[in-house]
Amino acid sequence: CWDCGVERQVPLLHDNRWHKPSCRYHTRPEEVAEPPAWVAACPECKLRRPGMACPFPEDDGYPSSYVARRSQRRRTPQAPDE
Repeated sequence: CWDCGVERQVPLLHDNRWHKPSCRYHTRPEEVAEPPAWVAACPECKLRRPGMACPFPEDDGYPSSYVARRSQRRRTPQAPDE
């Protein structure tokens, strides 16, 4: 997902609960009636044993935590050349 950084296939194969909580596309788990299900084609479910759904991703602050911050020092204006 371009907004939260989760692998695109995971929420496509499951539902929007698999976006990170800070993502604009995230659906809170308590808003969905059906329980999480193991999906054979899901790359994260493949890492687990059959029948055990992959966990919802934790909010790690992406993208803010991965964006380099600018220096806080002020630049002094230079006089124009004459």
